[in-house]
Amino acid sequence: MKKLFLYAVVLFAVTLFSCNRKPEPLPPVEAVKYGQGIFIVNEGPFQTGTGTLTFYDRDTKVVTEDVFMRANDGKELGNIAQSMNVIDDKAYIVVNNAGKVVVADGETLEERGEISGLGQPRYVVDLGDGRVAVSQWGADGLSGSVAIVNAGSLAVEAAIATGAGAEGMLLKDGKLYVANSGGYGVDSTVAVIDLTDNSVSHLVVGRNPSGIVEDANGNLWVLCSGFSDWNDPNNPLNAPGKLLRLENGQEAFSIDLPVYSGDLNISEDGNILYLLVNSEPYGMHIDSTALPSESITHGQQGIFYYSLGLDPVTGHLLLGNAKDYISTGEVDVFQDDGVKVETISAGIIPGGYFAR
Repeated sequence: MKKLFLYAVVLFAVTLFSCNRKPEPLPPVEAVKYGQGIFIVNEGPFQTGTGTLTFYDRDTKVVTEDVFMRANDGKELGNIAQSMNVIDDKAYIVVNNAGKVVVADGETLEERGEISGLGQPRYVVDLGDGRVAVSQWGADGLSGSVAIVNAGSLAVEAAIATGAGAEGMLLKDGKLYVANSGGYGVDSTVAVIDLTDNSVSHLVVGRNPSGIVEDANGNLWVLCSGFSDWNDPNNPLNAPGKLLRLENGQEAFSIDLPVYSGDLNISEDGNILYLLVNSEPYGMHIDSTALPSESITHGQQGIFYYSLGLDPVTGHLLLGNAKDYISTGEVDVFQDDGVKVETISAGIIPGGYFAR
């Protein structure tokens, strides 16, 4: 009887103590950090579903899918993920059809806000003064412009009309060069925005310029994808693709390319140009006068590559294989001598890259 009484007293005391004692807080869960490696921007199914981000760790060779969703309790990016850039401590993920740029922590990918109200945005570049520029096609795919955005508040401070299909951008000597890709139409200009007063001038180049880079000599190279009216071979707007060098704002050299050549990149030392021609990767020295007779992969892969990027750390080429455009894709990694290094699994339609 005494044992039962003592047991009851002890049980009551323990219960009372437990009720009055505040529970100790759980230790915080440290966010996963994605440091040195390659982010693959997967567009996702066209007009349905969501784009995603894949991260590849060079040191461990580990591939992590859906890193944005993992960092944000399953939240989706939206349709279609177009490109990504990391500026200072922020990741800017451009979501084309959703008309926004998702802003996240540059390492953990935890969402920090978004730049909204955009019209088919394409790319983000750093202006170096606490602002970023976002190229956009406009809601109609023709009214191209560049949104100037305060990187702190994420507010759009200005929208500067450029031309149809504002696409790739390059900052040089206080001026922002914008390739007007034509969007849903045709354009043949590079807009030059003087950032001191937002005034705009234009350089006439080839049909539908999409990419622009600066070489080791300080010259600009522009890749034009050309235009083909499949219903009318006599359409006066039809023109081949074109790769050209600008010196002091004037065309100094050019070569014709097949229509829809694209994805212009340049090596870290500024000496080798890389691009996709007929869905195969080519490399050309800036002093060359023609593309090599064979692609880097020598056509041996039997793959029509959808995208091309460069890993600035290794110098390797990143070649996106979208397969059937509805299944998960892959990224083939090549040395510039044509040696295949590895294949990285990716999401649906791997179309863009950010590597560090």
